Amino acid sequence: MAEVPTTKQSHPITDADLEKWTSIAEKHLKSVKGKDDIEDVFRQLSPKETYRTLPEELALVYILRQATCLYLYFFDLLMDRTGQRRAVEEAKNQGIPITPAIQTKAKFISAYSFFVMASYIVARCEKELRKKNNPQVAQLDTNNCELVVGKGVSIDLTWALSYYTDALRVTTTGGVSLIQNTGDLLAVTRDYWKAVSVKAVAAVNETPAELLAPVNHTTFHLGSFAVTGLKVDDRKEIQIMSWAPVQPNEVVGDPDVTIMMRRLCDRLALYDPMLQKNPISDFGGLIESILVDGPPGTGKTIRQRMMMTHLAMRAEQMATPYNFKSISADQIKSEWYGKTAQLIAQLLEVVKDPATLTLLFVDDIDLLLSGNRDTAGTSGADMDIMKALMDFFAGTGTNYIGNYIAVAATNKPTATDDALRQRFVYRAIIQGPQSTEDYTDLVAHELRNFKKTGLLEVSQGEYVPMSRPAPDKIASLFSPEIQKMYKGKKGGTWENIGKLCAELRARDPKFTGRPVKNAIQVAIAQASDFEIPEEWFTNPSAFRTRSWDERTELVKKLYQPLTAELIMTALEQQFEVERRYRDESYKKNVETMADQMRVQLQAQKVALNGEK
Repeated sequence: MAEVPTTKQSHPITDADLEKWTSIAEKHLKSVKGKDDIEDVFRQLSPKETYRTLPEELALVYILRQATCLYLYFFDLLMDRTGQRRAVEEAKNQGIPITPAIQTKAKFISAYSFFVMASYIVARCEKELRKKNNPQVAQLDTNNCELVVGKGVSIDLTWALSYYTDALRVTTTGGVSLIQNTGDLLAVTRDYWKAVSVKAVAAVNETPAELLAPVNHTTFHLGSFAVTGLKVDDRKEIQIMSWAPVQPNEVVGDPDVTIMMRRLCDRLALYDPMLQKNPISDFGGLIESILVDGPPGTGKTIRQRMMMTHLAMRAEQMATPYNFKSISADQIKSEWYGKTAQLIAQLLEVVKDPATLTLLFVDDIDLLLSGNRDTAGTSGADMDIMKALMDFFAGTGTNYIGNYIAVAATNKPTATDDALRQRFVYRAIIQGPQSTEDYTDLVAHELRNFKKTGLLEVSQGEYVPMSRPAPDKIASLFSPEIQKMYKGKKGGTWENIGKLCAELRARDPKFTGRPVKNAIQVAIAQASDFEIPEEWFTNPSAFRTRSWDERTELVKKLYQPLTAELIMTALEQQFEVERRYRDESYKKNVETMADQMRVQLQAQKVALNGEK
């Protein structure tokens, strides 16, 4: 038998992979029993419409064609993976009859291919039936369902489709057709192919267990449908979170954060789910966790929507499944208390799924975990939540392969555990619009739809709204003081970098090993100041379909040498962000306490003097 992987692999199936089998699939669907076109069969089943194919009937035709292509795809793939193609060729060359071993493999290959085909049809039919929300549909008696395997592709498919058309024409005891509407058609189709799936599993289990090895360690996925061995996962709709699309140029203020987030989505999209590797990870510049800190209304949520919009576009261009997940305080504390650790672990396993790209959003993390672990009143469930999240963000038990980014947001960064907060690699302070131009752009953007009515009368001034070119370099956004500090300097040494880190530690005792490690990762991302070429996403031959070594070399060419000066500039910038972070947190605490004192004083006046 051909060598098979011993570790779990991801194997995406693209539309292009299946298109090569379309003509063969069409021949089978157009000549069931040598005469029936499956579309004509569907049309004849509708009592109220016999002239035209109904939209749902036509959709089912395409489902069946896709499923038949899957059968042919897996049959061909398993001919190689099981060594069957070579064995058959050798038998022919030697002029010997088909051996029992070859026949056993033939049964397995067809049975497993039918399992995938049938499971796909069942999953799609159930999805369509859920949309109808109508429990009153026909039920097919499948006790006499048969499955023929091992006779050859044409014979096996012909028998399966022939039995299917027989099932479609079943009548009740009163001679009335079992199928009266498209809901019945979907239900009968589901029932028949579910029975085929069961028969296929039984046939697979009758063959030697080692034949299943080539597919037991690989997850094949087509859109939301995934199969590993004899386990099927029809994932929920990929876009499990609904959102209004936001383009990067629609985000006002803090352009460095916007550029970083957009770039991270581009770099994430280079991930190869089959190889379970991201070429950016070999060089650096891909950050797995972000803490977004800013007052309400400064743009934290809109940046999340921007990342979702951008990654969805890139993932679709690269034909890679993607997923959006979120955790919020009300969700955790209303549903997960009592079994917190287990359920969070399950959610985070989905985030780490090597078959997909994922964005994880942790909203209001300060509400999710209030205070430090030593705070009085911290419950066991709080500790479970904290441990699960800390392990995830610290990478404990996690080999980050560059297929997800986690983004947490907070209005009060100091209101949660210090150690958890330090686990985030990139901490971005969102200040929102600051300048006159920022606010001009914001107002113009909010009035963009009203402007179409022709009723907006605002005179044009010196600045044209939304006319500022977006920065294409993060380095150009570093503070002038920091740029001046290292501008023109060359020849920095390891000792210079170490000395700078020690100086930063002396200025802030909390700038220890973990912050330095995080700062270095951010430094690489900032110093790797380039855009991924648009052609890599729009032209498969430019990047996606090339070998791994070629892709790695293409990525390498985008990088400039990372000098000591660039590292120190980025470290200084990161330290400045942290300093600003601390200063603003301190000011917030002072303002909060001052407000509380003013309220207390006013309350005392009311209590003592009856003043209002």
